[in-house]
Amino acid sequence: MLNPDDLNDEQQPSRSSHESHRQGSVPEPNTAWIHEMFKQQQCILHQQQEAFLKQQESFLTRMMSSMNMRESTGPEFLIDSLANHVTEFRYDPEENVTFAAWCRCSLGLLALSICGFILSMYTSYVEVLAENDHSYKALCDISERISCTKVFTSCYGRGFGVMGKIFGDEFVLNIPNGFFGIFHYLIVAALSISDDLRISRLNRYLILIANTLSLYLAFILYFVIQDLCIVCVTTYAINLFCLFLVQKKIQVLNNIVLDIEEKH
Repeated sequence: MLNPDDLNDEQQPSRSSHESHRQGSVPEPNTAWIHEMFKQQQCILHQQQEAFLKQQESFLTRMMSSMNMRESTGPEFLIDSLANHVTEFRYDPEENVTFAAWCRCSLGLLALSICGFILSMYTSYVEVLAENDHSYKALCDISERISCTKVFTSCYGRGFGVMGKIFGDEFVLNIPNGFFGIFHYLIVAALSISDDLRISRLNRYLILIANTLSLYLAFILYFVIQDLCIVCVTTYAINLFCLFLVQKKIQVLNNIVLDIEEKH
């Protein structure tokens, strides 16, 4: 008869051998896929870094080219920007019908308008101070026959000597002539920037009116007041040069066919 203890002793080694066999059959963890994934991530990061460097280089190149364009000055830079809108240009260097002439006229009108604006501001400033202080003398008061204050404070220094006589001294437009000049030169400067032929012709009409008033005031200055005003004479010269430049600009614009005109 078998002893249970002997049976247990016989089964115990077989069980232990089975457990050892089962433990030995478990495979060790495979780390090859981890290394492969790590290599793929490195490759992706390297590609993204190269793409970023290329984008940065492209951005720096565009920025440098933009800075070089901004540093460009003079008629040549304006010519290049204007040429993109021109489809036909009847070039005539003998008549000075060129792109450079177009740019010079516009820039010249703008510069003269700024000078006229400053002189008009100074005229208004001197007149207001002279009305409040009769002993005030302006910088342009050199002698009794060469005095700006004498001209500004005369009856012709307000409303061109006409508004007050027709509509009364309290009329809203019976203001110092310098205020008319301020508004006039601001409008002329704004219109001078445009390359539209109709706007340039409107600008010419305004400058013609200014030159007509200059002839009228020059006559008053010489024959009536009998004085020489340096600021006034300088303003008359500015108006005359503006008329010459706007006429030249219109001559150039007449030889240019723009995209806008063709679309209409």
